Amino acid sequence: MNLVERVLKTIRNYEMLKPNDTVLIAVSGGQDSMFLLQAMNYLKTKLKLKKLVVCNLDHGIRGKESAEDSLFVKTRAEDLNLGFIHKKIDLSKKRSKGSSMEEAARKERYEFFNEAALSAGANVAATGHTLDDQAETILMRIIKGASLKGIIGISPVREERGIRIIRPLFELEKGEIEKYLDERGLEYRIDSTNKEPLYFRNVVRKEILPFLEK
Repeated sequence: MNLVERVLKTIRNYEMLKPNDTVLIAVSGGQDSMFLLQAMNYLKTKLKLKKLVVCNLDHGIRGKESAEDSLFVKTRAEDLNLGFIHKKIDLSKKRSKGSSMEEAARKERYEFFNEAALSAGANVAATGHTLDDQAETILMRIIKGASLKGIIGISPVREERGIRIIRPLFELEKGEIEKYLDERGLEYRIDSTNKEPLYFRNVVRKEILPFLEK
């Protein structure tokens, strides 16, 4: 079973989509979201979806690099004849006192999903969260001292403001996705901030999880 077939299995197992759904696909240009875009476009007919629309949020913290990411995503959406919704913000000005950049970014992303879904007439928003993201999220919450209830990770399906948020890559590992894209020569962008220890998730991803896996 190849990766796209596994995505289809996950979608069906968790009843993520229904015929005639209009799906907003969150695409940053990175490996996971570019694979998500390809998989959803391939499965559109099989799942009897009404329409796919690509959305992209530029957080305004990487300057020229993030602008190039957005242009890359826009071009790919156009190649697939899909609608494209884009927004640029200045995350540093959106961050509230006492919150981290990661928390502020998450809040702004879901605000944008809601706006974009309304604009596109979409009832579903798909994000590229993977099994790795799930492990990172759970570990981050444990380190921060969350209760047993709070330790629960990323839900494969949830409702937010009338929009169904789905994670079709929920059961895939990042390494599998990278291999799939590279073997097929499929392009993606690399976010330079993913390597910076300034963000807690990066520390968990690059240092803590690899240590625990030894």
